[in-house]
Amino acid sequence: MNQNTKLTRIREHPREATGQSPDELITTVSDILEEMLANLRISHCSVDFNQELLEAPLVEARNRGYALSGVHSLRHALSMGVYLTSTMYGHVTDNAQRTYIIFYIMFMFYVDDTYFGKSDRENGLLFFISRFNQNQPQEEPSLTAFATFLREDTATVFEPIGGGIIIASSLNFINGMILESSVSVAQISPFAQGFPYFVRNKSGFAEACIILAFPRDMPVIHYAQAFPEMLYFVLDLTLRPSDIMSFYKEELVGESENLVSLLAAVTDSKIEFFQNFKICGSGSPCIPVTRHEKYEVLRHLSRAVSLGHQRTLQILAGAPLAREVYLKLAKGYVCMYISMRERYKLDELNL
Repeated sequence: MNQNTKLTRIREHPREATGQSPDELITTVSDILEEMLANLRISHCSVDFNQELLEAPLVEARNRGYALSGVHSLRHALSMGVYLTSTMYGHVTDNAQRTYIIFYIMFMFYVDDTYFGKSDRENGLLFFISRFNQNQPQEEPSLTAFATFLREDTATVFEPIGGGIIIASSLNFINGMILESSVSVAQISPFAQGFPYFVRNKSGFAEACIILAFPRDMPVIHYAQAFPEMLYFVLDLTLRPSDIMSFYKEELVGESENLVSLLAAVTDSKIEFFQNFKICGSGSPCIPVTRHEKYEVLRHLSRAVSLGHQRTLQILAGAPLAREVYLKLAKGYVCMYISMRERYKLDELNL
């Protein structure tokens, strides 16, 4: 079977292309996720959230003039901002930073939920960055509010380096969404080994997620050396949707436009894997893909996440405060996904 035929089969018959029956899929994915959670030493997650946590942010949103009803309403996104802040950033106690995190996640969730998959003609994000750079109104009110928040609040709450990383990460996310909306597995050249990671890294805001976790007055240099490993950990547990935690759900419905499917589709994907967790020139981890089967790609991704986690702890051994923050961040992110059991069908995997 030639590669073009395989690409078509992955798109039209995803379960047949991976060579798995439903029972095999459940067993394989369950084993992979259990192994990863054991390596991360995460066995118990407690999510403390109630509607009362939404009251103060809702008042603040009204005071800021954010749209909370109508076509461009941020109301649902605000609820998600409060929920995700509680689950992922529950360790953050600074009020200004916590408020920033809530609204930042709100805007990012709104952008993702509203504009992902839209064509260029429909996509209000197409000129977002050029308008942002020129301080011009955006396509619609909530995008204008997002641009203002990003420009003004970031500079107020965070020191220059951290704030700069947040803004750059956010604008990369916008570009990545536009790019990803125009890409499908069927269009990928079988020789484009680096392209899946290029699109994947652009279509998330992992750098910002890391900065948000650390005290805003902590110099970035205190944890900068561990940034590549933390970045990889966050990339593979938090982007839309998480390639690892949501793989089972996506495979059930035949979703193929994700990192696992893209890596399974390219040829000559076997990349040298060094025991010291080699990082490729593009900043992407060098992952070995021994077979063009999605579950093999998933297994390698999950093991590399575990390895990156251990490397981060080793690097931060001399910075106990930063190490403690990272451990809370890591557990918070994993527990956030585990708490969304129904969405990711984790009960079917006995997790």
